[in-house]
Amino acid sequence: MVWEIALVVFLLVLSMLVLLLIPTVLQLRSTLSRVSALVENVNKELPNILGDVSQITHQASKATERIQNVVDDIVDIERRISHEIKRPAVEIASSIGGLLKGIQTILSFFSRK
Repeated sequence: MVWEIALVVFLLVLSMLVLLLIPTVLQLRSTLSRVSALVENVNKELPNILGDVSQITHQASKATERIQNVVDDIVDIERRISHEIKRPAVEIASSIGGLLKGIQTILSFFSRK
């Protein structure tokens, strides 16, 4: 008799558990259906996305190469300008320095007398 009551209680608890799990299983089925549709959509669009990413990467690489060429040209121009300005500037500075030294020598010579 105790076994029969325990079996009935166990079957009632098991029935309640199954009834409570039905909405969860239905929601899980719905979620899996949506995930399946999403994965299918991603698989359809993935080649296009990868093609776009490849194109963007190629364009970025070309732009980087162009920028590097421009920077190299600017550095070359700066070197040329620096070379063209530095040499005459040093010559002018040394000439002015020599001229000032000469004037100072002449002034010191005449100021002694």
